[in-house]
Formats: sequence, C-alpha cells, structure tokens
Amino acid sequence: SVYNAGSLISSVRHQRFQPVHTLELPAAVRVLDAAGLRRGYSTYWDANAITWETAGRITIYPVYETPDGTRPFISNVVTSSYQGVQPGRSFVLVDPRVPFVTILPDSRIGSTTALLHEGRFTIAVYDRDIGDRLH
Repeated sequence: SVYNAGSLISSVRHQRFQPVHTLELPAAVRVLDAAGLRRGYSTYWDANAITWETAGRITIYPVYETPDGTRPFISNVVTSSYQGVQPGRSFVLVDPRVPFVTILPDSRIGSTTALLHEGRFTIAVYDRDIGDRLH
C-alpha cells in the first residue's frame, strides 16, 4: 500500500535499519581519511561496514583479540588477505562497543607510531602493514 511504501521510505531516510553501533563510524572514517590510512584491521562488523561504505577506499580486514594476540577473524574472510605485506602504513581500529577488538593489540604485532582518537574509537597506527604479524 501507499502507506507502507511511505513508511519504508521514511525508515530508510532516518536510518532506522542501520545498526546503532555504526552510526558513529563516519567520524572514524574522517579521521582515517585525514591521516591517509587505507589498510587496517578491526572487529568484523566495523571492518565490513567501513570497507563497504567507502567502496574499498579504506579496506579493513576483520580480526579478533585473544590472550595469545590478534588473529584473523575465524569465518567469512579471505585468508590470503592476511598473507604477505602490503606497502605503507596500517592501523587497528579499536571499538570498545563491539565485541572482539575492544582493547589495543599488544606489542607482539609491533610498536605504534601514533594513537588517534575519535569518540569511542582509538586508532593504533603502525609504520608498516601488520598483516603478517597476525597469528
């Protein structure tokens, strides 16, 4: 009906279908863009949302934290994405509101060159791609 179509259009315009945790991601994207960061790692949900929303301009691969270090996500990933080292810097986007990457990675993956902050997010910047250091 016309009423249902109007209601659906209104819901889309007001982002009622968007998961609440993603509403603040555009601010993190602005920080990543300003810093020139293009390759990173984060929780599955943030990684996919940012990669999709930026049409791959910023590519984030999903990871999770364990007591033994940062690891590639366990499902729905292309494992070859974590192999080899890409040129340039990389980052880890820490999001305390979404499971799996709620704290900064430990020093086993390398030393950070900067810590950037935006709202609830912390972005750990590394001078090289850390993909080969993920176990």
